[in-house]
Amino acid sequence: MLFTKLEESRQQQLNEEQSLYGISRDELNQLLPHLGCEAEEAEKMLGEICERYVFYFERHNCRKPVSLAQEALRQAAREIAARKMRGTLNLHCFKVAKEVLQKYQDDRFRERLAKDRPPGSPEALRRELLVFFQNGGGSNPDTQTEEVISRAVKRVMEGGKNLPSLWAYCCNHLANEILRQDWKTREGELMEKFWQYLHSEREKAGQIEETIRGKLKGFFVRKSVIIPEELADETISRIRFHLALHPDKVPKLVRGNEVDGLRKFFYAFARNVLHEYWDKVQRGEFGNELSELD
Repeated sequence: MLFTKLEESRQQQLNEEQSLYGISRDELNQLLPHLGCEAEEAEKMLGEICERYVFYFERHNCRKPVSLAQEALRQAAREIAARKMRGTLNLHCFKVAKEVLQKYQDDRFRERLAKDRPPGSPEALRRELLVFFQNGGGSNPDTQTEEVISRAVKRVMEGGKNLPSLWAYCCNHLANEILRQDWKTREGELMEKFWQYLHSEREKAGQIEETIRGKLKGFFVRKSVIIPEELADETISRIRFHLALHPDKVPKLVRGNEVDGLRKFFYAFARNVLHEYWDKVQRGEFGNELSELD
């Protein structure tokens, strides 16, 4: 009974010492001269700002938006009082809120990577991605690395469900997707690299590519595909990207073997494209084309 009364007394004292927005009365008194308003108006302003940043943190899927908003407001108020800044609470709070959000996201991302098997860290992941984009011929490895991290952080903040390995999601999915998009903007360069892989002579390389395209088209026709030319082009597009991404594997697969050496290599990609095609057929994505053939 005595303990309960002491606890209630302590809680009441805390409530009297603290404002509703995580700022103590002493801190509020130190802040007032720099706001240019009375205490009642200042408390109203603090409430509006705090509410605004609760919504800000909620929009970014933070787990404790009220606590983060109060932390940002408290930190901004202390800095304004310490630096004797006037009339800048809302603007400065926005700057601090972004810093608080960044730290919160970094912490969540680090915690999620630590749960991988084996555990990882943001620093090690950045190094891995940077090497990946450099070796893959990325146009801007540093920017592309940060884009992967940014998209992965967003996925983590959204909950990261059905994501057994964040490291694999970054390196195997996001990084490949971003590098593929990068190479698509440099199609001419990609084709030139591909022809060099096929043959040292440009004309001969073009002939080899057309021969391969014809064989791939025949492969898809034999599998009763309704768009054999499109799938043949998709297969060649994927192989161009793969050869640009893994130039160290090219000598074993291409040079000196020409069409015969490439057949098994290309058909492995063609089978993957075919599997994806039949999956789309089962989902009804080619329903219109199939009905036109009836």
